[in-house]
Amino acid sequence: MAFELGKTIEDPRGKMFVFRMGEAEINVIEIKRGFSRGGHFHSTDTSLHVFAGKVEYREEDPSGKGPERVEVFSAPCRIDVPANMAHMMTAVEDSVMVEVVEGEYDATNYPKYRDVVEAGLRK
Repeated sequence: MAFELGKTIEDPRGKMFVFRMGEAEINVIEIKRGFSRGGHFHSTDTSLHVFAGKVEYREEDPSGKGPERVEVFSAPCRIDVPANMAHMMTAVEDSVMVEVVEGEYDATNYPKYRDVVEAGLRK
């Protein structure tokens, strides 16, 4: 099975490399200290693998059920993100992660978190 580079994105937060392998999308993500990524939710379960650094992870049900989850994760670790759960990662230290999405990638912005991500890009 081939591992194909789809695109590369670079902005003030760092770089992101988007790969496809079979039915999975695999994103290699760099987050510079103080910046956030995410601010959305997916229709499928995803997993985040922190390989370097430390991130503050926030997760909340967009329907308003249950409390917000806030936790700091240090590398190496895995964060499982349930389908339809809004999430955002903020780098406490320069960090590198891999996101694995089974099937077709989709993302629906969650304004509470996405506004934080966008504000960071305007710094």
